Amino acid sequence: METTLSQPAKKSIIRLIYLYLVALIGLVVFLIGGVGMVNTGLKVVLGVDGEYYYTSVKDVCRGQFGERYVGGPKSVPTPVVGGVAIVPVDANSAEFKQCLVDEEERQKKQQSNDRRRNIAEALAMMILGAPIWLYHWHVIQRDNSENKQSVS
Repeated sequence: METTLSQPAKKSIIRLIYLYLVALIGLVVFLIGGVGMVNTGLKVVLGVDGEYYYTSVKDVCRGQFGERYVGGPKSVPTPVVGGVAIVPVDANSAEFKQCLVDEEERQKKQQSNDRRRNIAEALAMMILGAPIWLYHWHVIQRDNSENKQSVS
């Protein structure tokens, strides 16, 4: 003989699956935010900087004031790229030294902004994930306690 679930029992199972699934999503979002906070905190404590910069400050400034090439101006003809003559960079010029200072400051500011953005994203995940998880978990616990009381 085949047993089938009644309509209210099917709705109860679907509701329970929904509650557990949404509670799990809320918990996962909260945990991802927590991991992000710990990650950012450890980077600050351990002094991890410069993780986003793949070119040196000097390379950035060389690109701004002309490309560096091997050989002196007398031994190598001036290369031309795209109709523009590429001249060697004078690393002792005031413009180059100011570019180095400006670029280092820009990178420090960018790192600070990146940390703030990471913290804001992590906090947003935690602030949104915690209430979703807590509410649905509370509903699940309440339903379980009601079911235990009705059975006994």
